Amino acid sequence: MARGLENGRKAAIALYDRLRADSRFATVFPPELDIVIWAPRAKKSGGMSIRSKEIFEAAAKQNLHLAVAAFPKTMLEKTWDIEWDSEHIACLRSCLMKSDHVDWIEQIWRILDDVAGGR
Repeated sequence: MARGLENGRKAAIALYDRLRADSRFATVFPPELDIVIWAPRAKKSGGMSIRSKEIFEAAAKQNLHLAVAAFPKTMLEKTWDIEWDSEHIACLRSCLMKSDHVDWIEQIWRILDDVAGGR
């Protein structure tokens, strides 16, 4: 079980590091264990929410199943330099809890890169 937790954390850190280094995305906070939360950048919070939902749908079509989670403006307004046109923002959430996820990071990233519009 410990190895599974360790691999899940490694996978989460690897995904978080890629997202954080990519100007297309805004991360919320470093993963404590296996959950990564982020949103595609836009000028306004409403635009970020729309893009999060679009990426959620597009990723699912490529068999990458994410979740959408709402976060309050008060949690992120000091961290993200965007125009807040809503009190909540929809972010993407990935739970990398399977031991194999550490081996799937390249494929996960390829799908995210594709559905987010590549560089």
